[in-house]
Amino acid sequence: MYGISINLVEGVWKSKIKQAYPTADEYTSYMGTFQAYQGGTAIVFMLVGSNILRRVSWTVAALITPVMILITGILFFTFIVFSDTVGMWVAMFFGTGPLAMAVLVGMVQNVLSKATKYSLFDSTKEMSYIPLDDELKSKGKAAVDVVGGRFGKAGGGVIQSTVFLLIPSYTFAEATPFFAVIFFLSVLLWIAAARALGGE
Repeated sequence: MYGISINLVEGVWKSKIKQAYPTADEYTSYMGTFQAYQGGTAIVFMLVGSNILRRVSWTVAALITPVMILITGILFFTFIVFSDTVGMWVAMFFGTGPLAMAVLVGMVQNVLSKATKYSLFDSTKEMSYIPLDDELKSKGKAAVDVVGGRFGKAGGGVIQSTVFLLIPSYTFAEATPFFAVIFFLSVLLWIAAARALGGE
């Protein structure tokens, strides 16, 4: 579910970046800045994440990543879908344009979601194999890493491609409400699955 949800957000976010930074040099420069923020935040979250894992239950630690993605994703999609109302008001409050704010909110969403993924999601995923016997552990790990990982990454792309195939006249801006609904449902399913696994 991580791959699907992140892919849906990134597709819309990168379309906004291309609008804000239309030349290849501007786009590359912006993505370099994003990578620097992402790396620094991931390091901080790795240090904090190890303490979180020691202090809370597995379920709580496993739920932090999808909840972070859900909250920041809802903020991002709300800002994009309601750019003429909410987006305009927030942009005026900060003294900038709606496009610049959409790009900033998307960057914050991506930085925080990837930092929690690297620091908590990956750790809790590996911890979930501990109670299994050796054979089940190796088969489960292979299934999750190979099949689940590939399916997640491809899933978001397939969803986007399907929407654009069914409605070829749509741009990312027009398809964003569809992506927002699918994003919301996939993260809720992820939360339900993490809670069920925590109960096990």
